Amino acid sequence: RDQRSRRIDLGLMDFSSQTLESASFSDLDPLEFERLRQAISRLRGDEGLLALPDEELAKALRLVESVERGIVPNIAGLLLLGRQNALQKLLPTHEVRFQVIDAQGNVKANDVFFGPLLRVLDELENRFDTRNSEQEVTLGLFRVPVPDYAPEGFREALKNAILHRD
Repeated sequence: RDQRSRRIDLGLMDFSSQTLESASFSDLDPLEFERLRQAISRLRGDEGLLALPDEELAKALRLVESVERGIVPNIAGLLLLGRQNALQKLLPTHEVRFQVIDAQGNVKANDVFFGPLLRVLDELENRFDTRNSEQEVTLGLFRVPVPDYAPEGFREALKNAILHRD
């Protein structure tokens, strides 16, 4: 293995904080900044972040780095907020797959996403919600819907799969 991979494995280097030579701040999508603000608000994050202009928000979240030519997105910034064409050009191996396989091994869904992670996470949760069936259980006088899979468990597994990908 090369030295950079070894340093990343040991936690001595943060791969996501690296910049790409041809990346620029214009590779970040203003619509994704708005999606980020909505997520911060929905998840009751630091409200002080909501009023910041895009560049300042990116700085506060360490999604950009200062280099000689100005402020440029790092890999984390591109993955979270990048325009789709910039992601395909600068990070061509970035993709997320959503697969559904039934008990017999038949593929029911096999979708590939190449966009920024916040948008992809929203899309994956929507697809999960559409496929997550519910059964009604009667408890005394009440009928309670019980989903096949706990949405919270799915979200946690999804985020772990994406965030801990090597």
